[in-house]
Amino acid sequence: GIEKRLAGSIETALRVGGRVREETTIGRGAASVPSAAVDLARNVLGGLRGRNALVLGTGDMSELGMACLMDEGVEAVIVAHESLEHARALAERFDGAAILFEDAWERFATADIVLCATSAPHAVVTPRKIQDAVELRGGRPLCVLDIAVPRDVDPAVGELPGVFLLDIDDIQGVVDSTLSSRRERVGEADRIIAQEANRFWSWYRARGAVDLIRDLRDGAEEIRRRELSRALRKLEHLSVEDRERVEYLTKTIMQRFLHAPSVRLRDVAGQGREAEMLEALRYAFDLGEATTPDTEMGEGESG
Repeated sequence: GIEKRLAGSIETALRVGGRVREETTIGRGAASVPSAAVDLARNVLGGLRGRNALVLGTGDMSELGMACLMDEGVEAVIVAHESLEHARALAERFDGAAILFEDAWERFATADIVLCATSAPHAVVTPRKIQDAVELRGGRPLCVLDIAVPRDVDPAVGELPGVFLLDIDDIQGVVDSTLSSRRERVGEADRIIAQEANRFWSWYRARGAVDLIRDLRDGAEEIRRRELSRALRKLEHLSVEDRERVEYLTKTIMQRFLHAPSVRLRDVAGQGREAEMLEALRYAFDLGEATTPDTEMGEGESG
């Protein structure tokens, strides 16, 4: 039925996705600015699990960046904004804390990662604002990710001791490299998809034969039971053992009669030439019309 075919199409889609990811590595690497920034931070710090992060800004880029940080195992996140209400609205989604923007500079002493994504028209992070906090770190590394356009961070911040500043140019380079690598693997992915699509349509067409075999056996069994019941009513003198022998005989005859057609149907199933045969057999055995692959889901809709 349609449920089995739907389940089969879902299973095929999942298998295709798995093969493409495994065999082409097309899904490897960061393809967005926030994810690329977090990848770079992981490389700089040697892992992000258990780290602390400070996020400047509450826009979409900040939210995506926070999601990537949390996926990497960042333990605590603080969101800074000129509006404490806006900061709380984002921080609460990630079980983080909210502070006013003016209180962010002292947090540079304890954060491991600072993600900057404000909409300010000029640099908001300058050496003068954070120098005292950085000195308190005692040289402990601080990764500053500037994903804002225009830039949030004065380039001179990168010259402070222990500070690793990665700006939008560094991050965009990673994204471009990832996308270029993925484009090179598109042809291989297309080959896998075509291969699996052919396999799916072979299975899908074969379902018509499976359904016909089931309907044929169900119909024959219904006739066998009905006629056997009618005959046994006229043979009341038979013993229980004889009745069981008659039951066994009728089942054996039915199974042997249907064996060859079942084998032949399975042989032609999925070879692209079974449609007319299935239709003829349904008509010949009065099994009614089946919902065929062509009427349920045209092959043209698969791509």
